[in-house]
Amino acid sequence: MAEKANAIIITKDETLAEKLKGVISPLADTKTLAEAKESYTQIKEERPRLLFLDIRTNTEACFGLAGRVVRFLPDTLIFILTDVKDPDLIIRSLKTGVADFMVLPVDDKHFLTSVQLALQKGSTREREGEIIVLSSNKGGQGVTTLCVNLADHIRSLTGGRVLIVDLKLQTGDVSLFLNLEIQYTVFDLLKDLPRLDENLLFSSLSQSPSGVYVLPAPEKIDHTTHVTTQNIDQMFHMLKEHMDYIIVDVAHEFTDLTAPVMDLSGRILLVSQQTVPALRSVRETLDLFKAVGYQKDKIEIIINRYEKGHEIDFKEIERLFEQDIFATVSNDYKSITESINRGDLLSANHENSPANHDMAAIAELLTGIKSSKGNQDKGGFLKKLVGRFQRAKQAVRETPDEAC
Repeated sequence: MAEKANAIIITKDETLAEKLKGVISPLADTKTLAEAKESYTQIKEERPRLLFLDIRTNTEACFGLAGRVVRFLPDTLIFILTDVKDPDLIIRSLKTGVADFMVLPVDDKHFLTSVQLALQKGSTREREGEIIVLSSNKGGQGVTTLCVNLADHIRSLTGGRVLIVDLKLQTGDVSLFLNLEIQYTVFDLLKDLPRLDENLLFSSLSQSPSGVYVLPAPEKIDHTTHVTTQNIDQMFHMLKEHMDYIIVDVAHEFTDLTAPVMDLSGRILLVSQQTVPALRSVRETLDLFKAVGYQKDKIEIIINRYEKGHEIDFKEIERLFEQDIFATVSNDYKSITESINRGDLLSANHENSPANHDMAAIAELLTGIKSSKGNQDKGGFLKKLVGRFQRAKQAVRETPDEAC
């Protein structure tokens, strides 16, 4: 007798859970999660062969969870469950990469056959990393500080391969912020693309003390004349094959060289401060992204150096952007300035600073993984935003852990 697969059902419907458990019992041993706060963490640890998602309660968040599982756990077969045969949901499921879309109520024979066929066929998906772009249309918004510290926290949370790419090809400072000597740059990698393999890539890349890989900008400005849209696109396709998370610090101007990584990215984090010029710039950028066809759920807004009680308040900013603010980072000028001047990370010498706690919390939202340390949220943004995240309608505005 063949060994049974392991399965996880995520639903609030206890009757449905018991029904599914009985139907697939010949094929799988099943665990049910309802509203577990660490659902993605459990899924990542247990790596189920089968994952059943009841999307009726929170469609967008469940699709967000499905997308993350598709990306990082290619051997897991995902089944979407709902009570409406909606063509748009079916198409979306196919695009997400799920194994099957099933309409409730459960037909025992059909359901079991569908699962059995999916197991026999297996998954043909390939694992790929997630690209997260941080951008601001104006300088001085703190984008590079966010890049290096978020990468550090994501690495700490996931233990995975995290890479920072400095795509500010003429003005990049990532290596300076991390106190790293510039060795192997974006330009060097582009030259090596035809012969690059995993061994050459990881033997060439620099690493920060925390284990984050770094691909800095070229040291000489004239090197950028050799960079093309095509080889930037090739570079990021290749990096997705080898990295879990790629954090990209892009230039303030949107050009043909930034377009490929924007297109490939799973998320674009727009960074602003509470000033009229900065907020107006973000508003213009949102209009530009809409014009080029980027979906709204791909774009998140972070307010850096946030001050409660500022004359431009939280609700006013959301009205201006016509969407929820993803996160805020506390105005912690002293800690951040000291960190930049030393060329180290906030977690190294300012672990208890409000800004560091805010960035750790953002990393949890981006990865869907809760810190085992238990973030104390001294910066306070989770307390301010938890209600908003629970109500958000877009998949990337809710963590998988809160989703189902």
